[in-house]
Amino acid sequence: MRFDSSRLQRYARCPVSGDRIYLADGQARQAKEVMDSIKLHEALTTRDFAGDEPIDLTALVELDAGGARSHYFIRPRNRGLEIEHQRKKITVITP
Repeated sequence: MRFDSSRLQRYARCPVSGDRIYLADGQARQAKEVMDSIKLHEALTTRDFAGDEPIDLTALVELDAGGARSHYFIRPRNRGLEIEHQRKKITVITP
């Protein structure tokens, strides 16, 4: 995202409404990111990976470390997102 100094000047001239504009701007950006993420997810083609095959995007990885299992889903963005599916907590990671 590029810096827009004219926006900053607008906020400085109008402190009360500037705060509202700034907040609304942030919420609009966040809503767009969510919609973009949903579109990306819908466009992903998932596939199964063989046990000896290198993993890639859309792989659901299960790690077992001394009996503690964790699950990871590899996708192009939204790392750190945690979802629950079939009673399993799955953390999204990116390459």
